Parts: sequence; C-alpha cells; structure tokens
Amino acid sequence: MPDPVPKRSDQRRRRNKSHVEKAVADGLNRAPELVGDHSEVAVRFWEALGRSGQAQFFQPSDWAQAELVVLAIDEFVRKPTALMFQAVTSAMSNLLVTEGDRRRLRLELEREPSGSEEDADGVTWIDDARNRLRSSG
Repeated sequence: MPDPVPKRSDQRRRRNKSHVEKAVADGLNRAPELVGDHSEVAVRFWEALGRSGQAQFFQPSDWAQAELVVLAIDEFVRKPTALMFQAVTSAMSNLLVTEGDRRRLRLELEREPSGSEEDADGVTWIDDARNRLRSSG
C-alpha cells in the first residue's frame, strides 16, 4: 500500500520541515514525436504527458519508458485485463502522472499565471467592485 498523499506545501502548518520542488505547468508540449500507429487513448496519453508540468524534468530514458506505456495502453485497448490495467497504472505512476505521485516525491505543479482578472483566490472581481463603489460614493 502506498504512503498517504502529503498535503501541498501551502496547506501545511510547518513549511520549514522539507523542501518542495515547484514547477510551472506552462502547457508547452515537450514530448518527442510519437512514432507508429497507436490507439486514440494512447495518443491522448502521450500528448497529455508532453504538456504536463513534470515533463520539463524528463530525460530521454523517461520518454523511452513513456513509449513503453503507450504500447501497453495499446495492448490494453485491444484486450483489457485487470492485470494489464494494473501494469499500465503502475508504469504511469513512475512517470508521476497523478498529483499524489508528484506530492510523494515533493514535486508540486503550479499553473502559469494567465494574466486574467482572477487571482489565486478567485476574488479579484470583488475587490474591483468594492473599489468602484467607494469611488462613486
């Protein structure tokens, strides 16, 4: 059984206990070209992995492992079995595809600032409305 998923660093009370590597999920596709004919599910996985924030840390060997995962997904699509599903999800875990996998290794992804009117709490529009009311009265 895997360890419990730690809280994000900004949710912990004691932030001085351990270092957390933070990366920005900028949406750039870092995946090399996927060669061959693959199932739609496998291609979506490859493209999503390439756009994921952890991909900026991937080495060629990581992409080689991801290519094996694509082949396993293809096999699972052709003939789904519980054992194949377990193998695919275990291999995906090694590539840090879930937030829990990343947090266990103290890697947190943050979205790139979009430049929108909304801040991290989603309440910038409230502050703007409050300021407009103050200035009109």
